[in-house]
Formats: sequence, C-alpha cells, structure tokens
Amino acid sequence: LSGLQGLQGDPGIAGAQGLQGDPGASASRYIVGTTLTFGATHTSVQAAIDQAVLDGYGSGNQTTVLVRPGSYVGNVTLTAGIHLTSTVPGKSFATAIVGQVTHVAGVVSMLGIDINATGGGDALTISGNSATTQLYLSNSVVYAYGIDNAAELDVTTAGSSGINFDNVNFRVLSGAGVPINLVRGTIQGRSGTFWPVSQTTPSIAISGDGTSNGRGRAWLRDPDLFGKVTVTGNGELQVWNGQIRCGSGQAVEDTASGPVLLANCSIQSTMAVGEVVASDGNLGYTQVTFLSPFHTMPATATRAPGTDAMSTEVFVAHLSNGAALNASASSAEANLEFGATIQNTAPTNVYDPQPAGGVIIRRSGNISLNCTIMDGGVLQPQFVLLKVNGAVVAEGLASVWTGSTTQTDLNYHLHVDANDLVELKVWPVRFDGLPLAPDYTCRLSMQWTGVR
Repeated sequence: LSGLQGLQGDPGIAGAQGLQGDPGASASRYIVGTTLTFGATHTSVQAAIDQAVLDGYGSGNQTTVLVRPGSYVGNVTLTAGIHLTSTVPGKSFATAIVGQVTHVAGVVSMLGIDINATGGGDALTISGNSATTQLYLSNSVVYAYGIDNAAELDVTTAGSSGINFDNVNFRVLSGAGVPINLVRGTIQGRSGTFWPVSQTTPSIAISGDGTSNGRGRAWLRDPDLFGKVTVTGNGELQVWNGQIRCGSGQAVEDTASGPVLLANCSIQSTMAVGEVVASDGNLGYTQVTFLSPFHTMPATATRAPGTDAMSTEVFVAHLSNGAALNASASSAEANLEFGATIQNTAPTNVYDPQPAGGVIIRRSGNISLNCTIMDGGVLQPQFVLLKVNGAVVAEGLASVWTGSTTQTDLNYHLHVDANDLVELKVWPVRFDGLPLAPDYTCRLSMQWTGVR
C-alpha cells in the first residue's frame, strides 16, 4: 500500500528576469496632449502639424496626428495629407480646438474634434482657388459667435471642393452669424445640424460668383435646419429627408439661377397661411409635409412626376356671389361678372375672380360649380355655358318656367389646373323686338378641393 503524501516544501528562489522585448510601434509619431506625458509629443495641434511637415509628410506621404481629450488654444492651419483624429470615439465633446481652423489646398480630415472660435472670427474657413480642396469632417461641432459664421466656404467648385461632413453640428451661439456662409464651393454630407440663433436668420446662405467653377452648392441628406435657407446668384440646394424649422417665415428663399430640390422634407413653418417657400421658378419638390393645411407651395414650383405630396390632407375653399348680368341687345355670349362683394374663404389665391368675368385658378384641384340664374323680365337666358380655357365643357338649360320667370341651373364637377381660366357665359334672347331686361339675378357658388 502507498504511504501518506509528505508536506510540501518551501518555494525556490525566483529566477533572473528575462530580456526586455522590442518596443511596439507608436499609435502615431505625433500625439497631442495637454501635457507631455504618457508618450505625448506635443501640447499644440499646430506644432504637431508643423513637425509632420518638417518630417516630409503631406498629400503624397500621409500621416495622422492623434489628439487626446482637452482644449487646445490657438488657431490651426490644416495641411493636406496630415489628418487629425481624436483618441476618443464619436462626438464626445471632449476634444476641442479653441480658435479658428483654416484650409486652403488638398484633401485632409478631422475626426471627433470640435472647433470653438471663442475669440471671434469664422470658426472654419475653406478658401482658395486650388482644385480638390476638401475637408472631411466627422463627429464634430463647429461653434461661432456674434456676426461671425460657423463655417465659410469660398473655394472653386472644381473637384467638389469644400466640406464633406458626417454627423456634424454647425452652430452660432450668439449674434447674427450664419452656420454656413457658402460663397463658392460645395458642402455635402449626412446628419448635419445647422443652427443659427434665430430662425429668421439663414441656417445656410448660398450664393456664387456666376461662373461654372464659382457656384455655391449644398447637397444635404438627413439634415436638421433650424432656420431658413437663402439661395442667390447661381447657388444650388438639395435637401433630402430633412426638416427645416423656419419659425413664422418661409423655409427657402430662392432667387438663384441654379436648381433647388426639396425631397421627403418636413417644412415646419408656423405662419398661418401662405406659401412656405419663395422661388423664381427653378424649385422642385416631392413628398413634402407641412404643419398647417393652409400651407402651400408656389405655383411656379414643380412637383416631381410620378410622386405625390405626403401632405394629402385637403381643405375646401368656397367662392360665392350674387351678381347682375347686364345683357345687351346682341345675341352674343355675355360674361357673368362678379359684383362688388365676393364671399371667398380661399386661404391664399386658390382662385382669382376677374373683373371682366371668369375665374383664374391658382391651385390645381377639383371644382364643384353651382350656378343659378333667375330672369324676372320678359327675356330669358336659354342656357348657360361653362368654359375652361375657351372650350365648352358643360351647359345648363332653362329648367323652370313660371309665367314670366325662367330659372337656369348648372351643376358640374371638374378637375382644374393652375392658370386655367373658368368662365360662365349666358346667351340672352330677344322676343318680338322688346328691349332686354336690365338685369338677370344670378347666384354662383364654386367649391374647390385639392392637396396643399
């Protein structure tokens, strides 16, 4: 049989330490920190960029400067190929350049670093005439104050020069500055917030110098705009899947020669009634929603074919009037003319009664028209004609005869388009050479229904 196990002996003496391994590669040759500890090489963002340039880095030999959390005071001039990346992920608000940032040539990126121009001036400036001058900006906030802008772009349009953004907030914290002042160049990207102090201040002001390489272009996907957008000169605007919070004013003020497109957008104007955008005729839209059933798009705007407005809630506009038809001795058609008082509940130029007779349609939709003419004299209108753009679409015959009184009724439903001319015409008839009765009593009612 085996005996019992003996007691365990004392541990032996520790052996000698092994050889030190080779040092690992640094995450970057250039690390910016608030202090020169734990491997930081610089305490200034600009100093790190300058050192990288001295070491031969640039657009043909690119490198990255890592920036640890902290606020780094001082203006920064970016250099193509020397990219800035925060060491913390996402939009953490932990890493900021307190000063102005400028870029004038080549392609460069900034990831997760805020720009806070507390000392005044435009916080971010992209300028110059060098083609392909592009800043890729991600997970950042750009702050400006007073009359200065969060970002100003004044760079040739060639090569889509400007700003390409992803999840960036351009914001003015005080004063009348605009989040984006787009003189020339292109800003494009997704999930951007453009936030002026007042909703009456442009969230983006777009212009241009009139040349093919001097356009101002904003191509925005999923944006949140806390103010109107102004487009002048040869500026261009596209807003996809976004919302424009324009207060009591219009969402877009367009006097530009370039195209403007609003697609899948929510226009959040608080005005009571009226056109929520202003355009000189080059604005198109599709799937647009409004806050009020009395908001409309201008007649000059183009709705994209094959689509419809999401704002399909209808409203009704009613037009009615009692009028006198002044007949003549001629048997020619006579216009039904509206009297001095017209009851019109149309919210904004749904239709426009003409002084000489007829109604011009200002918004496409469907009309229910009811017209009754009573003749109390010796002459009777035999029928009343309904014409659209000069063509007869319906007629009403005399239906009631009681002694010397004739009643002619016309009830009709039709679809009308903007700028259609709708007219009611009556043919008076003479009997045995007797003079015409001076007046024909008439009541006209039109009811319009259509999408906003």
